[in-house]
Amino acid sequence: MAESMQGLKRTHRCGELSAANAGEKVTIMGWVQKNRNKGGLVFVDVRDRSGIIQVVCEEGKTDAALIEKAAGLRSEYVVAIVGEVAMRSGAVNDKIATGEIEVIPSELRILSEALTPPFPRGLTTRRKPPPFRRPSLRSRPAKNSPRCKAASPSASSRS
Repeated sequence: MAESMQGLKRTHRCGELSAANAGEKVTIMGWVQKNRNKGGLVFVDVRDRSGIIQVVCEEGKTDAALIEKAAGLRSEYVVAIVGEVAMRSGAVNDKIATGEIEVIPSELRILSEALTPPFPRGLTTRRKPPPFRRPSLRSRPAKNSPRCKAASPSASSRS
């Protein structure tokens, strides 16, 4: 279901947008970090190498087909979004550079879908870490190490 990006050109990177861009029409491309569907209100966090931006699809402001498409996005999908930068009306997130703005989309294209990994996420292995990673073994020198032989008094007296 990957769509073409023909006719699209990125205008800004996700982390480059700021309150100074409010009211501008922008094209951003990146990976879906998180998707939250609140029933008629869909929040999509899109990231690229420069940062993260929130895209908001709201009933009344966004086409119903676009809201449905945004609700179907999953983590790591690659998307292109054309929309308008707006100041956040609700909670401002001071923890990120783009925390006071959001993008209201007019067009959403899925450029690539991410497959479900072939293994369960969060699976921990029962294998012990290599011994050199344990602090107790890192602090003491190995018995047959060349460094230990050179540093020992018996090694220097043999010469």
